[in-house]
Amino acid sequence: MQEVDFGSKRSHFIDQADWLARATRLGHIAKAITWDRAYVPYPYWPIHHHFGRVLSGGAVLSRFPILKNEVVLLPKPDSKSWLYRYFYLHRFFQTVEIELTRGVGSFVNVHLEAFFAENRLLHAELLKKKAESIRTPLLMAGDFNAPPSYASSRGPYTDSSDDYRSDKSFDLLSQIASLTNVVTKEAYLRDEVRNWTFPSNNPNRRLDHAYVTREWNLLETHVLSTGEASDHLPLMIIFSADSGK
Repeated sequence: MQEVDFGSKRSHFIDQADWLARATRLGHIAKAITWDRAYVPYPYWPIHHHFGRVLSGGAVLSRFPILKNEVVLLPKPDSKSWLYRYFYLHRFFQTVEIELTRGVGSFVNVHLEAFFAENRLLHAELLKKKAESIRTPLLMAGDFNAPPSYASSRGPYTDSSDDYRSDKSFDLLSQIASLTNVVTKEAYLRDEVRNWTFPSNNPNRRLDHAYVTREWNLLETHVLSTGEASDHLPLMIIFSADSGK
């Protein structure tokens, strides 16, 4: 998960990761704290809508034991003022090693820059370097904040000024030889609408992706419709670790 609260005013100080772990009986939790501020003055007006206290980040829930949790906080945008950067969240990637029934698997939870293309490309470069260093079976997934380079539209969109036409982060990550996108280019172009994940109330682009190494036997992948539980729609991936070895 990305943008999960561990104790924030905006979500009634509920630790959402702990709550979901209990509700799903996924008893092992790895947290990545990426936003820890006593007070965040956003949205700017009216004041009583301010986020206030924020403790937030990413999390991985597992039914299997978690052996390692490594969190990399990514650089904030240099183009903004020090005051903006102070209140701005860290984007991140989180590498978790999990003891599966047939050995150890690595899972990288991703949340890249949303608003500043140069910063997102820097994040993608750091993520690529990390993914290429992992030698165990790997699933890398999350909010990459970039549509496929072959999408029919990369902005601007009617619901926002977001424009990804010059974005190079998706192509950069597609160069990782050991990883394959769970939705191939052919499958995506065959039915773009089915693969859109954002915004959740009226999707018109795919910002969320998942990549796997060949050890995973991919069975199904779906975008789930959940109304407005989040601003993104979630991905469900069903796979087996049985590669015949």
